[in-house]
Amino acid sequence: MNRRTFLNIAGGTIVLSQFMGCIDVRPFYRRLKAKLSASKRLPSDRPTASLPPEGASISVEKALNSRCAADFDGDPEVNHWGMVDTSRSLTKDHIARIVEAARPGRFADIGAGISVDRNVLTFHIPTDANAATREKAMIANGMLQQSVGLVCAALGVCVVFKNMGEDGARVSETEFGTLRYQLEPMKPSYGGAFWTSSPPTQERGWLTGNLPDPQRNGVKPLLPAIESAAAGRKGSLDRVTRAQLGQVLWAARGRTPHLYQSKPWGMTVPTAYGVQDRTEMLVVTESQSSAYVNWRAGRPTHALDAVAAADRRLYDVLRKTLPDRNCFILLRTRNETAMALWEIGSMAQNMILQALAMDISIESLPSASFDRNAAVFGTAKMLLATTVIEKI
Repeated sequence: MNRRTFLNIAGGTIVLSQFMGCIDVRPFYRRLKAKLSASKRLPSDRPTASLPPEGASISVEKALNSRCAADFDGDPEVNHWGMVDTSRSLTKDHIARIVEAARPGRFADIGAGISVDRNVLTFHIPTDANAATREKAMIANGMLQQSVGLVCAALGVCVVFKNMGEDGARVSETEFGTLRYQLEPMKPSYGGAFWTSSPPTQERGWLTGNLPDPQRNGVKPLLPAIESAAAGRKGSLDRVTRAQLGQVLWAARGRTPHLYQSKPWGMTVPTAYGVQDRTEMLVVTESQSSAYVNWRAGRPTHALDAVAAADRRLYDVLRKTLPDRNCFILLRTRNETAMALWEIGSMAQNMILQALAMDISIESLPSASFDRNAAVFGTAKMLLATTVIEKI
């Protein structure tokens, strides 16, 4: 039996199972297709791609919702969602436009940078960084990785991840590499479009949580938002609603409609090797501490779960650090890998961009700002704060 016949039989079994109300075997079928998929080679001589002109106007929210990794198998439901257009290639000018739009200069002072070799970007930090500087540089590196990834999402460009291990690897005498991106033209992967503002619909679909459903499209284009962030601009709204807070939390770690590793695990941030518990978010107010939840009972959701009554010591330290704020978001690592730090950076970058898109004033501080209270903050690596006018 050849591959095509086998997959046709398996596909027919899925249809029958769904019709009869049996267990959903679609994720299994996708993973089976992934194992049986033949790898595709890129033609040696490809004509130049044309990037979709609408990319410059794609909103922050739509870029976040459409962000995904890509591969060459030509099937969004196998392995990664993004589909490389193997018939076209990017030019040197395309790559330069992407890197420039991501504003790497913003991160240079913290030690994060990009090296470009044709269509491959290598993210790096200095090899001689000490422990404290290295942690900050790793987080900044994650912010820069996410900035490039979102620019690519807006401009209709694929990001093919080239992992260098959970902690990266030395790439030269002066540079320690964290991750590589291979950039390629993208085929429209969302029902014939490069972008989507739809919620997750695969399998059992979206489960409404105790936060208002997030908006997946907005009015502020991504590229100017990144420029504003690079310039250090903050929003003018000092008092935000519960829905606005929820929107910022979704930007950091919300569920999106693409599949990942053939499962409905899409998120606004990348998660290497399918591991989705390297980091977590804790929201601290005067009344309680709550964990952000994006998955419940096998379904994507958007909620805050109270994990404890107010920890007065933690809240008091936070208020002393930022006395004008009453709502604090701690981004915490759950393991000691550098990948966890990059993920913290990706989450923070998303939150800053989302806040700018809504003109919200949000403060962000790295862990170095509260090292003296390490016992209180635990594994928190980044603190973001705002003032919420409604009960959480």
